[in-house]
Order: sequence, then structure tokens, then C-alpha cells
Amino acid sequence: MGGLLTVLLLMNLLIGPLYGVKVTQDKKLLIIGSGEDAELSCRHDDSSYYNMYWYQEKPGLGLKLMLFSLNAGSETLESDYRADWEAERKVVLNSTLRLKKGNVGDSATYFCAASIHGNARLPAPWHQTPPWHQTQRPPALGWDPHGNGLSYGERLAQLGLVTLGGGGS
Repeated sequence: MGGLLTVLLLMNLLIGPLYGVKVTQDKKLLIIGSGEDAELSCRHDDSSYYNMYWYQEKPGLGLKLMLFSLNAGSETLESDYRADWEAERKVVLNSTLRLKKGNVGDSATYFCAASIHGNARLPAPWHQTPPWHQTQRPPALGWDPHGNGLSYGERLAQLGLVTLGGGGS
């Protein structure tokens, strides 16, 4: 499985520049205290990539879809995240997640993805359990749910968030 991931990452490095889209998160690591808020921002540089997604990965649990957005002004947070998170996407090229009050349970790696294809129109269970969910990070080139293998339509960026527990008195 690790060999496949290595091949995918190498293909992304070689093929990615041909497609020209770049997905970026300014911060690679964010450390906050318990009870503090946090903002995770993501941008890409190709306005034909309408769809954006956010995923959370906790150690040993794999990826979990947090949000999908079909276009600017269209943000759908998954039910598990609606109480503690807010989302904003004013323009096609940017997406922002805000954690209202962090706690130790929010420590995770957060992935932002931009996609030219419409996987978000699939039923929610596909998003919650993609085929690579339990063993590895998402393929850098995306996955085609119609059985055609990997697609070149998706690009990823990632950020680690660590929430420190409050000190006792």
C-alpha cells in the first residue's frame, strides 16, 4: 500500500504542474490553547475547480469529511461538526473553517481539497467512508467513485492542529 502512495505522490509532482492548479494552506501547524478559537484557510488558483472539501484525520481513525462546498456561498458542514465549527466561502478560490472553542479532541490533521469533478453530489456515505479511509491519506490525485481508478481532478493541502489542554490549579 505504501508503494502505491509513493507512486501517487510522484505522479502528482510530475503531472500536477501540467494541470496548473495549486491548493495552499498558509499554516502547516497551528497550536492553540483549550477554549481558544482557530481559523483554517485554504485557497487554490484555478476558478474552474468549483468544488472544495475539508477532511479531518485523527490518529488511527482515518479521514472524515467535514465540509463540502459546490461553489462560493455554498458550504455544507457535516452534522458532527456543526456545533463547533463554522465555514465560509465567499469566492470560488478560497475556503475558511473556524473552530469556535478548541479542545484536545480537535487535535488532528486537516486536509483541504479542490476538485474539478462533482463527487460531492454523491450520497453522503461515500464522503464519510472513501475507499482509502482506513489505511492512508487521500490519494493526491483523487479517486473516481465510478470505478475508473484515480482521477486527476483533485488536489490537496494539509495542516496540523494541536489543542493543548488547560493546566490544572
